[in-house]
Amino acid sequence: MHPRITSAWIAVLLALGGVWAAPPAKQPADMPPAKPSDAPPPKASPRLQFDKSVGRVGLDVVKDDRGKRVNGARLRVAAKQVTVAESNVIRVTWKLDYNGRRPPLTILAPTFDNETDGQTEVMIYASVNNRADDGISWGVKSPPWRHDDILLIGHRKDWFIEVPAGTTASGTLDVPVAELKKVLLKEWPEGFVADAPPAWVYVRLYHKPRERAPQWDLDAWTGDLQSDAVTVELSKW
Repeated sequence: MHPRITSAWIAVLLALGGVWAAPPAKQPADMPPAKPSDAPPPKASPRLQFDKSVGRVGLDVVKDDRGKRVNGARLRVAAKQVTVAESNVIRVTWKLDYNGRRPPLTILAPTFDNETDGQTEVMIYASVNNRADDGISWGVKSPPWRHDDILLIGHRKDWFIEVPAGTTASGTLDVPVAELKKVLLKEWPEGFVADAPPAWVYVRLYHKPRERAPQWDLDAWTGDLQSDAVTVELSKW
């Protein structure tokens, strides 16, 4: 091989070797230490599912007696407007008891915190044009399944509760008033005003657990539960 070609190749290889072998640049002494970047980002809050439209309903239908026992289980609610982190919400407090033949009751708990994909739903009823007997219905459902989490297969064992005979389980569900207002003004602008809430508002809870959880030998209760509709006073929205 020609000596000049050999020398050129050697020069190239030496240059590349110097680049590959170069030590990392030192951080100047006056430069502040780098912040750690391996901390996991905060988990996002579960996303509630809001109905995109509203339906028409009469007050007589709203007041139907639906809070009956189903195979020993009974669901009851109370509701009021509260402020949470400077936001107005309708807080629905649920109570669940059981007098069936197979105590204790094991059931997927009503929740807006876990991704149970609509198995819990709060239905809001509000008067249109402040009429005494004419209103709309609008639903809020529990968050959808998390398809991005391969370890979360639909549900988890700690999402289930046990209700012994003679006891009552309870919890709360929060519905953002701002979301209710936005939907009503958009879908029915002639029936609602921005500076005053509806004359009457009622709340009903639907809970339709479908998970028996055989992988944990729970044999959980499944079926359709409804509460009676209860009134809630909205002082502002």
